[in-house]
Amino acid sequence: MAPVIMADSVTYVLSGNITGSIVVERNNIVLKGGGYVMEGSGVEDGITLLGRSNVTVRDMILEGFHNGIYLNASVGNTLYGNNVTNSEDGIGLDYFSNNNVLSVNHVRARALNNSKGVWLTFSSNNVLSRNEIETNGNGVELWFSSNNTLSGNNVTANKDAGVHIWDSNGNRISHNNMLSKALQVYTIDSNNTWDDGYPSGGSYWSDYTGTDSYIGPFQNESGSDGIGDTPYVIDANNRDRYPLMNPHTPQPNVAIMNVSPFKTVVGLGYSLNISATAANPGDYPETCNVTVYANNTKVEMQPVMLETGTFTTMTFMWNTTGFSKGNWTISAYAEPVLNETYVADNKVTCIAPVHVGVPGDISGPTLGVYDGKCDMRDISYLIIRFNSKPNSANWNANADVNNDGVCNMRDIAIAIVNFNKHE
Repeated sequence: MAPVIMADSVTYVLSGNITGSIVVERNNIVLKGGGYVMEGSGVEDGITLLGRSNVTVRDMILEGFHNGIYLNASVGNTLYGNNVTNSEDGIGLDYFSNNNVLSVNHVRARALNNSKGVWLTFSSNNVLSRNEIETNGNGVELWFSSNNTLSGNNVTANKDAGVHIWDSNGNRISHNNMLSKALQVYTIDSNNTWDDGYPSGGSYWSDYTGTDSYIGPFQNESGSDGIGDTPYVIDANNRDRYPLMNPHTPQPNVAIMNVSPFKTVVGLGYSLNISATAANPGDYPETCNVTVYANNTKVEMQPVMLETGTFTTMTFMWNTTGFSKGNWTISAYAEPVLNETYVADNKVTCIAPVHVGVPGDISGPTLGVYDGKCDMRDISYLIIRFNSKPNSANWNANADVNNDGVCNMRDIAIAIVNFNKHE
């Protein structure tokens, strides 16, 4: 039977050879290996996270499993410095395993047909940085997975393709060393970004045959800049516009993985919380400032310290006093660190805006959708949510008008004070 990791907020240091697998059944755990080999039968998964968050798996040595490390519906975890060899597949992120960081892992599967070094299915906003992914069937596979970042990886000698992408869009793939002897990239029904613009550049491709006789964003000025004069063409929709002429070397880098307001509507003069996740997919420990904006107006700035290959989620508060009513676009920005050149991932913008309106206006003819005035529909909606808290089944953050963590008479009183007020 597999060992099961049970306790919360504990660092487990494993020593001695282990035969079998581990299932992590709690959040907030650090699972750390040291000087041993974890061996499998080829049937089970080595380390399994099912619906887990804030788990760190680092410095593990795993051999001979089906998946060396397998995440299913697991969000906000760190896989760092692990060595996964001789498994059917190396590391798998499955079914909405989002916002994870995979860094400095060494993955060598069995190089069989259909084997995968690192694979993502229906998983988004993950960071894969500085991993060694070699001699697998496919090095990296993305299936129905969007907005992931692949940077600084060595993808080497994979049998079928270095990167295999199917129906996955909006991924940012650059500064990798693509060294597969077979097909570098196989992509179907996908449109992704393969460079970080000029002069940061794209990836190094071992089969690129272009020359470097020109410089500039249009590669039309005399000189040499370490970037190929012609794009590396993958297909009609995917190309590295600025292929590197030499292998990529380690770089400092900080990134924003996600920004998310707790509310979609807030009364003018009241507050809401905003979460932002900052990551360090670079090669060195970093300290930087993270700033949240409403449109172009600064909401709040916080400093953050990040070890390489890690991330943290911060909470910011936006007091809307002095702002105007209407829709506001929320974004988070990580200030570039010294010598950082890859800045495409330093800013993330929330797709859905936050509406600043009449305090208490949180519902209308459509239940739970504001309509520009505060009336009995809003009071009725607050009554439905009465006494709810963030862990309640009927919780809706919009109903917490005064942002104190509970929907109660204080919120209803605000709606009464603003009764019949319009935008």
